[in-house]
Amino acid sequence: MDRKGDVSAVNTSAVMRRIWLDGSTTRAELARTMNLHPATISRIVYRLEDTGLLAFGGPEDASDRGGRRPTRVMINPEFGFVVGLEIQTDMYHAVGIDIRGHTLFRTTGNLPERAGVMGSFQTALDELQPYLQSVDAPLVGLSVGLSGIIDPYSGVIHRSNPLSVDAPVDFRGEAAARLDVPILVENDANCGCWGELAAWGPDRPEDMLYVLGEFREPRAARREGHTLAIGIGFVLDGQVRQGPHFSTGEFQSILWKEENSSQFSLSDSEILRAAGDPHIRKQALTELAEHVGFVVNLLDLSHVVVGGDIVDDYGFLEPTFRAEIQRTWSYRTTKDCTVSFSRMGEYAVAYGAASMFVEHLFAIPEEGKRHPQKHVGIHLLEHIAQHVGTKTAASSR
Repeated sequence: MDRKGDVSAVNTSAVMRRIWLDGSTTRAELARTMNLHPATISRIVYRLEDTGLLAFGGPEDASDRGGRRPTRVMINPEFGFVVGLEIQTDMYHAVGIDIRGHTLFRTTGNLPERAGVMGSFQTALDELQPYLQSVDAPLVGLSVGLSGIIDPYSGVIHRSNPLSVDAPVDFRGEAAARLDVPILVENDANCGCWGELAAWGPDRPEDMLYVLGEFREPRAARREGHTLAIGIGFVLDGQVRQGPHFSTGEFQSILWKEENSSQFSLSDSEILRAAGDPHIRKQALTELAEHVGFVVNLLDLSHVVVGGDIVDDYGFLEPTFRAEIQRTWSYRTTKDCTVSFSRMGEYAVAYGAASMFVEHLFAIPEEGKRHPQKHVGIHLLEHIAQHVGTKTAASSR
């Protein structure tokens, strides 16, 4: 895209984001707050209205100086809905939300053994059909949260120990052949970060350590029991961080032993009993807390959020995390760091994945990024128009 196109994409995306954050506004307010010419604002607003993304509300009272009453402009709640999907080793979680982030449905299902990641996706997609058909709005996107090293820009799974992926899988490419809507793919713990940022809204923290803990069937070993799987997500300077190799947050205890297939120092036979044995579970969570305390102080983080199945252990985790954060702090002062727990429970990753799609839709493209932003702001809206169809093409004006 040339320089003029870059500016147009940034301006249009910025207007989308401003309306989304404000809830509703007027063209005059947009022109004033964004320092853009009223004619430019009107052109952008009518372009977005053509896609179905925007709707016009009732006019407000005229100003004291008289004249026409300004008409409110807002995000159209009937524009469409998004599905967030988490694929685990033996089950999936799915959440549908509208474009404003309101939950429309959520469901959980079991996955067949040895189906592979694409077979698991197809199973979930087939079982979701009644839910997709029950919503009186078009499906405009799907986001999938997966364990492992995920390239969110290409949609490729590079590696995933839990999902038995040891060679790159073009997940988005294969998924797009089965469902004709824009598809985003991200690491599951990073999806948890996106969900928390959405829940915080405009008051979201600038930094966060997100700890995802889930009890999963160990697909590779197929042993009896459920292993404790840990994923870590980071928000730094307000941005979810993936790292240059997309492996930021991949966790393995520094006490891990080579003969173990889990992420902890506990033996395989012990960790497989963690879900049902409180003593073993506390050992594993204490080991996790030691790492959390070290990282919080190393990076000077001010928020720790816990999500997934281990939220049920909040009575043990909260004081244990706090104690380890303080113990690994070098000074005789109290370390300022909040420890909180996700309110989305087992659906944290699925809701976060769906929220990520909405956040991407209302994000502003940035120049000079390491990876091209093909699915952000107006670019994502045009992608939706191409696949899903809208009142007219997104680029018609």
